Amino acid sequence: MTEDGFFEELLLVEEELMDEYVGGQLSSDECRRFERHFLSTPERHGQLRFAQALSRYVSNSSAKSKTESPEDESVRAQRLAPTPEPTWAERFRAFWGSRTWALRTAAALAVVVVVAGALWLLRPRTTPPQTFATLTLSASMSNRAEGVQAAKVKLPLNADALRIFLTLPEGSAPAARYRAELLSENGETKSFEATAEDSRSVSLVIPAAQLARGQYVLKLFKTEADGAEQRVSGSYLFNVE
Repeated sequence: MTEDGFFEELLLVEEELMDEYVGGQLSSDECRRFERHFLSTPERHGQLRFAQALSRYVSNSSAKSKTESPEDESVRAQRLAPTPEPTWAERFRAFWGSRTWALRTAAALAVVVVVAGALWLLRPRTTPPQTFATLTLSASMSNRAEGVQAAKVKLPLNADALRIFLTLPEGSAPAARYRAELLSENGETKSFEATAEDSRSVSLVIPAAQLARGQYVLKLFKTEADGAEQRVSGSYLFNVE
């Protein structure tokens, strides 16, 4: 991410992947991996909704434009001939190039409205935590706190969120990404993306409002460079009192 050229290439690859998904060009297995790994953040869900909305808008506008002008037989034959499915970006460029100045202005205003709506959907809904209580946990081979010296957290937390450092097992190989599942004693499960990691630990942030009194188990998962996810051995236990 420190190299502008590499970062631009990454953005282009992400855009092409989004185009292929919206255009139905991915296999069933690729679609499942796309939905499970690539759409793992609210921001990417917003990008997908924007791409789908823009694709529908451009497709509908292009279809309407074609019905407004007569076609000769050769043009009709070319239109009906099987061609590769264009991406939403290609549809947009074709649509834009065929418009008059007035229609271009109207289309530009429509795109601005769509972009503004997408930005509104992606805006932060809550204020990021400003203060943190901290907790460091080591993995245990047990999934319950009984018989295990579990760490304790007292409520009220007197902070916006709890930052937990999960010590990685000895000899654990580094991964491309980590996430943790928080299991409460009533069976409720929540997923949290790691906010930072190094060779020895992974950290995540749990808002104070999502913590109630009781026993908790954290299960850590890592995603390899090829997209495969597997669980890190052991569980991380703590009690909220």
